[in-house]
Amino acid sequence: MRYTSTRDKNVGVTSAWAIAQGISADGGLFVPVEIPKLSLEDIAAMADMSYVERAKRVLALYLTDFTPEELAYCVEGAYGDNKFSSEDIAPIHELRAGEEILELWRGPTCAFKDMALQMLPRLMTVSVRKTVGTRETVILVATSGDTGKAALEGFKDVEGTKILVFYPDEGVSPMQKLQMTTQEGGNVSVCAIKGNFDDAQTGVKTIFTDKEIGKKLAEHGIGCAGKTARRMTAADYGAYDLLIGMDSANIRNMLRICGGDPDGKIHKLTEYCGRPDDDVADPWYTG
Repeated sequence: MRYTSTRDKNVGVTSAWAIAQGISADGGLFVPVEIPKLSLEDIAAMADMSYVERAKRVLALYLTDFTPEELAYCVEGAYGDNKFSSEDIAPIHELRAGEEILELWRGPTCAFKDMALQMLPRLMTVSVRKTVGTRETVILVATSGDTGKAALEGFKDVEGTKILVFYPDEGVSPMQKLQMTTQEGGNVSVCAIKGNFDDAQTGVKTIFTDKEIGKKLAEHGIGCAGKTARRMTAADYGAYDLLIGMDSANIRNMLRICGGDPDGKIHKLTEYCGRPDDDVADPWYTG
């Protein structure tokens, strides 16, 4: 499996390079050159698997340069040791006859981001080892709230890594701010910025792609990493026609990843749910 950039189709890297680098040098997002296809027989075969075994099966389609042992280390380390409050990891709960919901809040921070961010540190350390050898990796995160705490929790005290989370000072809830600023761990830091989430995300992307900054970090044996792997692990628990609670910056990212919006679904989502970049859509309350 090769990964290319949303800004330059001539780019082609392995999954390990995509994860270790985070964002393409041209500022684009790394996306698979092709999406693996699953037959109905493949899906039926996974129906009786545990979440861990199913995750290994799906990720193996995207991380073809990872060995089975490396995948087992990443998946079992992320979802084992009773880190999630349900053995099913992402259980389906029946509300009433014919209506069911997928519970993605069973992780250590009760945010759906735990589904990916419990695995990301392991994917990152394996990828860095496979591509550049042993070196310290600094993870930079821009958050509008829940990503920050989930990322800090996932990376706390992971050997060979440090994590710095940027958040808009007036753009997160008091609870989210307390969650981040009281995070335990010897390798974690947080930084409030003036501005909105888009400002934080733009700043982080600039650091990733600034050659002078990259050169200075390299002189100290430090590599900066983004969040390519977090997007991949979302494939474990499903894909949806309706995504609720997205800010417009992430809606634009979705358009890039999908190569446009041929069915008009994402623009319809923007019309109903998209709100200014410093705010998050909340149709549960506003309709």
